Amino acid sequence: MSVILQATVISKVYTLGRSGEYQALKDVSLTIEQGEFVSVMGPSGSGKSSLLYCVSGMDKVSSGSISFAGLELDQLTEKDLAELRLQKMGFVFQQGNLLRNLSIIDNIVLAAYMGGSLKRADINQRAIELMQKTGILDLKDKDISQVSGGQMQRAAICRALINQPDMLFADEPTGALNLAATSEVMQILTTLNQEGMTIMLVTHDAKVAARSTRVLFMQDGQIVGEFKQGPLTSQADLPEQDGQLEQADLLDQSDQRDQADQPEQADLLPKTGQLDQAGLAQQSVLKARENSLSEWLAEQGF
Repeated sequence: MSVILQATVISKVYTLGRSGEYQALKDVSLTIEQGEFVSVMGPSGSGKSSLLYCVSGMDKVSSGSISFAGLELDQLTEKDLAELRLQKMGFVFQQGNLLRNLSIIDNIVLAAYMGGSLKRADINQRAIELMQKTGILDLKDKDISQVSGGQMQRAAICRALINQPDMLFADEPTGALNLAATSEVMQILTTLNQEGMTIMLVTHDAKVAARSTRVLFMQDGQIVGEFKQGPLTSQADLPEQDGQLEQADLLDQSDQRDQADQPEQADLLPKTGQLDQAGLAQQSVLKARENSLSEWLAEQGF
């Protein structure tokens, strides 16, 4: 696989007025290859979000260099950097950050309209396809005040994908969601990664990080640990298992699901209440990966 993102000895220092300076990142180096799903964990204030913002060009580093898709970010003008983010990067944030005066579909297509490289009819068709895949097509004309948090986050994922980016950056995308909505959003991101999308995700949650191929742990502005767990086996490749999972181990229990979060049947989500043998096996694999990651975190004293 080829490298899509490389950060070399980057540091970020914030000026705090008269009180001095705060160093959020300290000589951090990072390489992400195409097709990877990298999670970044760590306590609050450890530099997780600062790292994501810097390597995606949303914030400037104080020193060091960052290369994305062969382009050196510090050599780009602000206009070129904004164009790179618009066309080649997708972003999902904790709160969704959708515009309240626009419908769901208008929020999704806006970034593509701004890009100006495609016909609006083609953009609208892609938005329809993305909403169908994520189970929110029936909500396309709703205001964001009329949908649940999980549905809003799925719309944010559609918006991030509308320009067919090379990489997704997600900053605590499940931080404000309940268990069922978190499972649905992470199933979408997992499937996208299995289809080839490169993802960098910031999270506090081991359940979320268990779906990634690699986990980085940060403390005091530095990467202090790395846990490699490989790609999550796709449902089609999972072996048959004997027995059944305990009901408490399933992330998609119907009694945990907010009724407003129930999706229509979609390509990226299993239909509610219809987990087959492969689906149950995937839940078992996820539980094992979560346990392995939690044990590693404990062993490292994180």
